[in-house]
Amino acid sequence: MMKITLTVMIILYGLIANSQNVGIGVELPIEKLEVAGRIKAAGLMLPLPVYTNDFLVANSVDGSIGYKKGFGTIAINYIICINGNFPSTVAYVAGPWLGEIKLWSGLNIPHGWVRSEGQLLPINLNASLFSIIGTTYGGNGTSNFRLPDLRGGVPVAAGTNNNAQAWVIGEKKD
Repeated sequence: MMKITLTVMIILYGLIANSQNVGIGVELPIEKLEVAGRIKAAGLMLPLPVYTNDFLVANSVDGSIGYKKGFGTIAINYIICINGNFPSTVAYVAGPWLGEIKLWSGLNIPHGWVRSEGQLLPINLNASLFSIIGTTYGGNGTSNFRLPDLRGGVPVAAGTNNNAQAWVIGEKKD
């Protein structure tokens, strides 16, 4: 008698637990909402809490939309400030410094920053940044200059390391 009662309770629990899932065109839904076919909606809502790295992904083949949590395949890039405060040794300046380099893993780069990928910039539009960087990373020095190219690299301070290996500012080693 005990074995039969326990079996009935397990079956009833399974039916109650599965009844919380909703299926449209699906007999036994496994997910909270499982749909067979297409859905047309005026708006989509992501479950709360929604984080800045949650996003919807559209399938380019059939147009279906999926929901992806987390960072997915967002790359880490070095970014350089091209519109910030001029570095000062006299006083502390809040906010980003002109020429400051940071690691960034977001989808959108903040205003006033660009990826550090060796871009050629005109001096007349970036005179303050040119006064800091000069032609260290390239450019002709009269009309343009280059930002450092940190793709696949790591910035290292100029000087000599513990193995007596010297690094000159702007030098790129393989």
